[in-house]
Amino acid sequence: MYRKHPWLTRISSLTRPSLLPNLLVHGEWMLAALDGHGLDPHTLFDIHVLLYSHVQGMAVHLEREADAEAATGQSEGQWMDSRAPVLKELVDSGRFPTSAKVVGSFEDGYDLRLDALFESGLRALLDGLPPSSKARLGRMGTWIAPSVIERELYGAKTAGDWAAYFDVLARTPLYVAQPRAQSDAHPGSVFFHSTPDRMLVVHTAGMLPAPTPETVFESRSLRWFAEVWAADDPAFLAVNPGSPAEAYLTTTPADLARWRTHAEASPHYGLPEGKVHALFTGGPLHGPVAHGLAVGCHLAVTNGEFWNSLAYHGSGYQYERRRVAKSWSITERSDWLSTLHTLLDCGMVSPVWEFALRVRRALASDFAGPVDVEHWRHVAEASLRRNAQRAAEPQLTPDGVTVAQPRPAAEVEGEIAGVRRLIGRIARYEQRFRADGLLPADGWVRSVEGWDIGRASQMARWGVGCRYGSVAEAEQAVLRAGEAARDTYRSWEEFSAGYVLGRCLHFDEEEFGTWYTTALAAHLALTTDPASPWRNIPWNLG
Repeated sequence: MYRKHPWLTRISSLTRPSLLPNLLVHGEWMLAALDGHGLDPHTLFDIHVLLYSHVQGMAVHLEREADAEAATGQSEGQWMDSRAPVLKELVDSGRFPTSAKVVGSFEDGYDLRLDALFESGLRALLDGLPPSSKARLGRMGTWIAPSVIERELYGAKTAGDWAAYFDVLARTPLYVAQPRAQSDAHPGSVFFHSTPDRMLVVHTAGMLPAPTPETVFESRSLRWFAEVWAADDPAFLAVNPGSPAEAYLTTTPADLARWRTHAEASPHYGLPEGKVHALFTGGPLHGPVAHGLAVGCHLAVTNGEFWNSLAYHGSGYQYERRRVAKSWSITERSDWLSTLHTLLDCGMVSPVWEFALRVRRALASDFAGPVDVEHWRHVAEASLRRNAQRAAEPQLTPDGVTVAQPRPAAEVEGEIAGVRRLIGRIARYEQRFRADGLLPADGWVRSVEGWDIGRASQMARWGVGCRYGSVAEAEQAVLRAGEAARDTYRSWEEFSAGYVLGRCLHFDEEEFGTWYTTALAAHLALTTDPASPWRNIPWNLG
């Protein structure tokens, strides 16, 4: 980070830290890595500050060197070579015998390698922590919990708090591997495939492997396992085996009763809806792919999903298939590809909506300011009448002159009346958007293509979950979604307003019901949560 932005050392004071979202995200990442190891809050934060000061202390020299090179025109090595006579004079003076001994032992000079110094300094710092802190941190090694789920499981396990461990399991979907052919043949069933040592392996969402064509995963709750487990089923439930958050749970009747008790006490199941959830590892957090995934964040937040999970399993193979079949009539790969490409081409939003917004966009550009609603209606009506007249004019074609029939007057008048009503409807939605913080006081929606673009980003992932498409295909699709969004809008906020208006024009009928309120909640979460990708991924990728 400091290599890319050396100037950060000037604004990130240790004693008077700048409360900027991106800097807080870095701090959150550091604290999350240290959390869950049994450290008391003061010790945890002390270690965080020590690590931060070491990083910043080394990084400050990056900017100084860049400034010095710009001022002198000399690289670090060239400057040192020019100072060699001065150094030799000081060493040979006899006043600094230890320095002379050390410097004189360098056969080829001393190569100042900041990266190597940083690593050795960090190692020395960590090795110098109190034994109790080192022991706790060492249990986790270099492993970073993929998500908050695994971090909570690890924290509970490390603390020996098995009640807390079961509380986490009770509110977390548990994924069971199934041969895809078997799942396709029995879509309503989940089969237990025991390991040779009589264990049924389940994974939490952050620990799922990348999707493959042959193997799929179905998700079930701890309560479900407690209800269906039979005497001849495996002797152990293996949760995330091989990871620091693993547990091997016995399955006696008393154990199953314990599972049910925790499930009944659980306040919710799955990740909370309306909040931003991310994979710490296993999903992109920066760059073009992350940008394209963030374009689909409205639906990820509304549905309570990890926004950056490209290797997507969703809520399980059969659930994802049922979802796209019910909502999109997608039942095979060709359906998915057709729908995905139509969304990426913004071919599902109404062309009438885009016509109305395009007229206003032109007026706003011409007059460099807000557009009166009646003026907007008048210009849209004139444009429609002009188009109708042109359509009735004879056309010169390679086959000769084609005489066109004029459109019925009632049809043209009905179209004009409909567009006038639409403009009023858009204006009323925008008034509400401004009141609710979805638009600034003088803001307006440029386009509703964002609704198609946002859904395209999600459709790419849904295809992976259904095995209608591969991760590589999904990646290309989300990259296209990101490009399309940047071509049409100028910020995350503009994109979001376009997405919400498209959703409302299609579903809401000016009721301002759940179609609107859930979209508004997602917008507010994405624009205010310090960990939101919209607060950390620049709109225009440099």
